[in-house]
Amino acid sequence: MTRRIIKSNIVELKKESIFVGDMSHNICRDDLIPKKYITPGINEKTFVNLKSFVDSPCKTNVEMALKLIENGPQKLKPIIQDDTDDIGNGNNFMKLCFSAPHIALNHLEKFPKEIETILTQENNCGQNVFEVACVTCPAISKKMIKLYPDTLRPILSHKDKNARNAFLNACMWQPEVVTLMCKKFPEELEKIITHEDVDGRNALIYICLFCPTNVLTTVINQFPNEARLSLDQLDTFGWNAFLYALTNKKTNSAKCLVECCKDKIASMINYEDKNSETALSIACDVTPPMAVQIILNFSDIISWHKKNVTALGNLFNNSQNDTFMGATELDALFFNIPPHVLFDISTNYI
Repeated sequence: MTRRIIKSNIVELKKESIFVGDMSHNICRDDLIPKKYITPGINEKTFVNLKSFVDSPCKTNVEMALKLIENGPQKLKPIIQDDTDDIGNGNNFMKLCFSAPHIALNHLEKFPKEIETILTQENNCGQNVFEVACVTCPAISKKMIKLYPDTLRPILSHKDKNARNAFLNACMWQPEVVTLMCKKFPEELEKIITHEDVDGRNALIYICLFCPTNVLTTVINQFPNEARLSLDQLDTFGWNAFLYALTNKKTNSAKCLVECCKDKIASMINYEDKNSETALSIACDVTPPMAVQIILNFSDIISWHKKNVTALGNLFNNSQNDTFMGATELDALFFNIPPHVLFDISTNYI
């Protein structure tokens, strides 16, 4: 298994020996972002150090562990709650969530009362049991929400050492749990949905990066004011949710934001990051259909500086080899782009 470590706009692959369950397919999440636009630190400090959990007791024979649960529940109860780990990995149930989620789920079904008493215990990353579950296994997260809604409500605002709460973890790893949490804890989420982690990223940014469009729609519809407040919040690298959405070619999140929050997007359309990249220049390079949408919706307010003109010129130049832009879209673009910009493009880029 490999995980991408981001440093100074260079993606390095670092091999790690990890023993995780349902989480293994989710380690490399920056694949959604083209290498050119990967921001320093996008995954740095984002994920807990999984190496420390490799040596947990759950790395033993799985069948034997399940048999112990079945045949010796009374002896296992105090072991599950044990929190005497010298290196701070958390209680034994928390270790199970990392190294063998399927066994942890079995524990949860066998010992619900015992596990409820340890939900607030933390590991050396400052994560409580529910926050760990929201990283490692959706089935465990869903089961906890079903079993302990009243116990979970007061701890949803808890932050780990990277200033992340359970909802932010779910936004990165478990889209279906995000939807469930919106349904079960609307009042609690309303208070924390604009919260930023240590990298300055809020829930909306992570949803635009890692969740299907229907999850984004759910959050915007349920928390319209909070979503709008979150939309132009910049992370520590100077990007907002809309810019990240434009880099995600696997969803229609950027289009959803334009449709649901057009006036807010309009106020952000000319924002430039530290490299003078704008929404239009990024869209032209990564998601051309969104470049068309941006021009059609905001042509009257777009600042046609060199970066935007160059990006659009390259888009037209490359459109001959693409199928995203038909005659209708092309006509619409010509109608909405100022004549002097068209002249510049035709002279210098086509």
